[in-house]
Amino acid sequence: MLSAVYGAIVTLYVGLVAYEIHRIAAYTADAAQPFQGTPGSYFALLIMLAVLLFALPAYLVAKTAGFIRARGRRVFSGAGSIALFIWYGISLPMLQSKLNELWKAQPNSAVNADAAP
Repeated sequence: MLSAVYGAIVTLYVGLVAYEIHRIAAYTADAAQPFQGTPGSYFALLIMLAVLLFALPAYLVAKTAGFIRARGRRVFSGAGSIALFIWYGISLPMLQSKLNELWKAQPNSAVNADAAP
């Protein structure tokens, strides 16, 4: 059940962000219509969905830690487990940016193929 809810939230979040990016990218300054700003409620919805994207897995981490602790095993505290999960979520974009830098630094990469003489 939680997986289905999480999948729906991810899909909704990605769809709303993609729509907003498309709306901004499709705007041209020479159009007859002035640019319509994004309503605050739209951003509030995006922020709420982003919080849920972290809250649901953090809840699962805390429940799993409680399950393990109930069986007499030693685990991190609930707050420690949640902090570790948040650090993991933050580290993924950092790792991807480092991998992109390494890829671009390769002499035979497809990214640099058009720069060759």
